[in-house]
Amino acid sequence: MKFIFCLAFFLKCPIFVDVTFVNKFGTDYVRDKNAVQDFVLDEVFWSACTSHFHSARILTIVATSWNNEVWNDTVSDVIESVHKNLNIPIILFYLNCFGLVYAASFEFIGKSVDQVREYPAESSHSYLIISYSVESAYSHIYDDTGYPQNKWTQKDNYMILVIFHKSWYRYNSPEMYKLLFHTFWEKYSILNVVTVVKYLNIYDRATDIIVYNPFDANKEGDLIYVTPDHLTQLPKSYLERTWNLAGFVVRVTMFHSFPTAVLKCEESRYKCSYEGRDWEVIKNLATYMNFTPVISHPRHGEGFGYVNGSECAGSVGDLVCKLADISGNERYIKSYDTDKIEFTMPAFYTMQIVVVVPKAHRLPPWRAIFECLTLEFRMYLLAVLLVTTVLWYVLRKLRGKVSCLANAADTIAVFLTMSLSFLTKVSSSSQRLLLSFCLFFSLILMCFFQSTLLDTVSHPRFQPDINTLQKFDESGLPIVTLDPGLLDTFGWSRTMKNLHMKLQYQNLSSQTLLYQMAKYRNVSMLTNKAEALWLLSKYPNRFHIIREYPREYFVSYMIPRGSPYATRIHNLLGKMTEAGLVRKWERDTSYRLELEALREGRANIEDNKNVKVLRLAEFQLSFFMWGIGLTAGAVVFVLERCFGGGKQVYIVK
Repeated sequence: MKFIFCLAFFLKCPIFVDVTFVNKFGTDYVRDKNAVQDFVLDEVFWSACTSHFHSARILTIVATSWNNEVWNDTVSDVIESVHKNLNIPIILFYLNCFGLVYAASFEFIGKSVDQVREYPAESSHSYLIISYSVESAYSHIYDDTGYPQNKWTQKDNYMILVIFHKSWYRYNSPEMYKLLFHTFWEKYSILNVVTVVKYLNIYDRATDIIVYNPFDANKEGDLIYVTPDHLTQLPKSYLERTWNLAGFVVRVTMFHSFPTAVLKCEESRYKCSYEGRDWEVIKNLATYMNFTPVISHPRHGEGFGYVNGSECAGSVGDLVCKLADISGNERYIKSYDTDKIEFTMPAFYTMQIVVVVPKAHRLPPWRAIFECLTLEFRMYLLAVLLVTTVLWYVLRKLRGKVSCLANAADTIAVFLTMSLSFLTKVSSSSQRLLLSFCLFFSLILMCFFQSTLLDTVSHPRFQPDINTLQKFDESGLPIVTLDPGLLDTFGWSRTMKNLHMKLQYQNLSSQTLLYQMAKYRNVSMLTNKAEALWLLSKYPNRFHIIREYPREYFVSYMIPRGSPYATRIHNLLGKMTEAGLVRKWERDTSYRLELEALREGRANIEDNKNVKVLRLAEFQLSFFMWGIGLTAGAVVFVLERCFGGGKQVYIVK
């Protein structure tokens, strides 16, 4: 066999090993070779390894170095046997706790350690920690800053092998094993851990296999000792352990977020509950995963909150500090200046970020009536009137003398559907045909005109609204958002940068901001489209959504990075989305809120006289025309009586 080198292992020195181990220690330091060989051939240990590392393609062994001959020989034989029996690549670490130099000979093969570490398959990387005491294993596990602890993930499998010999065995406290499992769970959120305790030359003790299930309410945190016959029944991966949480408490950080999570309290305010799509999702996750959701309000009352270096607040701060297991409010999928959170998948849908501005000024009634018909329609009507007048004049001219002015007046009278005596006296077929089509056209035209006038006086008309971000930028309105997560909405073009300078966050209620927008018309609001549509329903004719929107995000929920519930939540959310449940809850919530908004909108109209639709002033133009006609008739009547007494007067009967 070819010897490559001898290495001295100091603190956490890694080596990739795919080797045949050759023990070069002399027989003078081996005190109990038979006990070691019995351990190497122990079927219970190998059954546990085979069951726990069944999907492992890489095994990292972390062995504690110690100046003890029996320990060194035992560790060497165990590592060699693990490699031969499992037949997988090994990454080997030695923990030199007391400055010991450990020497061994290896036959190294030419594979890169980096290539092995980057292998992406889920649950393919397993860890075996070999220690001579529970305290030594705990000190290594507790330090989460070094390698490989800082690379541990919840998807991998872990085994702690504690080897006791009569020369160093003192006591065996179950509380220390509990502490090991609690550290894995509370510090790393790692579930799939098995502890194997092997006793060498301690005849009254056998091999112990210990597991821990934090979700087992009946055990109340007790350790579970597994017999060799039940090894195959242990969960093979972390996903099997999170399939049923058995009523385990899952911390949910949630706050009032309209319209997906509406907090409603009774009059006593001692009993509150959430309504909306977000609450339906959390409730169904709790049902399918069988956990008990404990809802808590974010710290400092910051709502979603923020992350600013080491300072964090709100629901995102609860996730970063691991005070919550999931955020119950939907959130935009974007960067939040932290790598300690991740998003659930799949994303439900996209949400547009829009700008809400005050509605344009209302048109005066007289102007609204004149502007109800477009210029194009007026040009078409004038062209039809001119063509008809010419045709009518030509047809009448062929049969006799006719006045141009009288002919035009008759044509206009026909288009206005006035009662005309000469219609029944027309004998020419061509004239009758023309009049028939003109009367039919005038009937349709007058019906359309009357309905347009009715619509104009019954519904308020406004000046053109702002529908582009460029026009909005030119308006000079400042932008206020109630969500600090939207402060980066603008900023990827020159126009957007101008708008970004006008954007500011204010910690106030939406009701206060809307009141200021409606009364003073000197500010705009940046929010998502769902809330904006609800505002338009609740406050009709007060606000307007700019048609061009600056951003559009996918929305989902946030969980701490490396959450043990991540895969299970992804799976259930995918099924809910594909089954249409999320969309159904969204529509149910929208329908209920629309009805509520309509009720509140009517109340707002009744309480505010300036927003009433039908008033007597709406018909002032009609009264003005009536007054003008009455005055003109009176003047003509007086003039006729004063200056036309000797003339012959024809009375219409």
